[in-house]
Amino acid sequence: MRISIYTRVCLTLIVVLLVWLAIRPYTSVATAQAYSPVQYKLIVAQSEDQLNTLGKDGWILVTCPWGTNGCVLRR
Repeated sequence: MRISIYTRVCLTLIVVLLVWLAIRPYTSVATAQAYSPVQYKLIVAQSEDQLNTLGKDGWILVTCPWGTNGCVLRR
């Protein structure tokens, strides 16, 4: 019985992936640290000009829940 090329390639790929999964826990992983602490801000007025100004300062809009008059931003 001959093994087709497709079967050989699939089996080789499976073996390579299993070896990679077996070796992976023994490799060192560099830990990542945040560059700076995350800041949050709650604003009450929701004018487009105010949001654009805050966006230029580096603030990112997180949420503006319906039924409230405030927005949460983070930087």
